[in-house]
Parts: sequence; C-alpha cells; structure tokens
Amino acid sequence: MGVVAIWLSIMILSFCSTAAAQTIVYVPMDDRPVNLTYVRDTFQAAGVEIIVPPQTELAGRGRSANPERLWEWVLSKASATDSMVLSADSMIYGGLVASRTHFGQHKRFAQS
Repeated sequence: MGVVAIWLSIMILSFCSTAAAQTIVYVPMDDRPVNLTYVRDTFQAAGVEIIVPPQTELAGRGRSANPERLWEWVLSKASATDSMVLSADSMIYGGLVASRTHFGQHKRFAQS
C-alpha cells in the first residue's frame, strides 16, 4: 500500500471529525490507485464505509471529470453520510491534471 495513501488516511482519521464517522463520501483527485483504491481499502480496513463516485465519473488517463456531475453526485449522497472528503481539484476543475491546465476558468468563477 502506498505510503502517501496510508499517511493521508491516518491524517484524515486523526485530525478530522471523520474519526467517529461510520460513513464517508470520498471524491479523490483522480482514479489512480494511490488516490482511489488504496484510500478506499484503508478506510474499509478501519471499519468505515466509504462511498465513492463511479470510476467512470472520476478523472483518469486522458480524461477529466465533470465537476457539475460530481457536485450532483455529492449532493445526492449528502444525507447518507457522516463526513465528506472532497478533492478541490476534482470538484472545481475536474481532476489533478485539469487543475494544472485550466484555461479560461476565471470567466466561469466570475459568473458564480
């Protein structure tokens, strides 16, 4: 298991209200194993139910996620969770790569 995933999971469980959570909604930066599989497996090993979007809705090799659809998904799960861990890169830009190549996003934010 990746050191980063283990560290991230420990930090989240130690310093956030997620330590007492039974169910967590988790939106990772993308679908790489260190962001998705390892984190999901670590939470499950700790006895915490983790709810993640379908992998096809996450950023992956050669594709960005759709932030609007991710927000719809998160809001649809809000009543079924104790806590949420959301990647700002995914929720705003559609993933890690998209957050580094976001041309013209300032117009979108100015309209909000």
